[in-house]
Amino acid sequence: MSMTPLRAISSLRYATLGVAPPSLSRRQVLAFPRYAHSSAPPGESVALPSTESATPLIDARNVLLKAGFDPASFREQQIVWGDQDPFQHVNNVRYARFFESARIQWMMSIGKEWGGPAQADKMIRGQGVSLILKTMEIQFRRPVTYPDTLLIGYAPLPPSSEDDTSFQVVASAYSLGTGAFVTHSKETLVWYNYDELRKCSPPKEVADIVASRRLKPAES
Repeated sequence: MSMTPLRAISSLRYATLGVAPPSLSRRQVLAFPRYAHSSAPPGESVALPSTESATPLIDARNVLLKAGFDPASFREQQIVWGDQDPFQHVNNVRYARFFESARIQWMMSIGKEWGGPAQADKMIRGQGVSLILKTMEIQFRRPVTYPDTLLIGYAPLPPSSEDDTSFQVVASAYSLGTGAFVTHSKETLVWYNYDELRKCSPPKEVADIVASRRLKPAES
């Protein structure tokens, strides 16, 4: 059976990262309408899109959902003129910041589910148990130029070892202007106890929250 264009894009994207393309979980399907019609994902206030951008934005959310990304991480990143360099496209360094902003939003959504807004605030202020970035590998697929808006999504990967003090996540930036993935990131995050200044094993409750948001292998 031949693949649909969407499946082909998703398969190519995960082949690049060395990860099997995931299927859309029931939880993500149920979550999508909430994000399609709400003014902001958890942890951040974002204005509703204009009528002109509504269709490409919803299409982008659909692509990221079907690729297996956590909808609580979805963040719109508007490209401004100053993001470009003399080579007339968005400078590669800017993507590290774009992914950082989406990752922090995702962390806040985890904290909010774990212990409400107060816990979310602690996670981004270095109080108690939170996450720190250990490694980051960015792959550039296509140049982006002004004007454009990127939709960025995150999702954790299944564990590759028994060490529960760290885990890997993948993220992708999708261009509303070109209707394609433009950048991918693969990162290692470490659970860190800021009160004790050392890495740690996470409390079971928050570990289960992260596990519930992992990419799932595609159904055969």
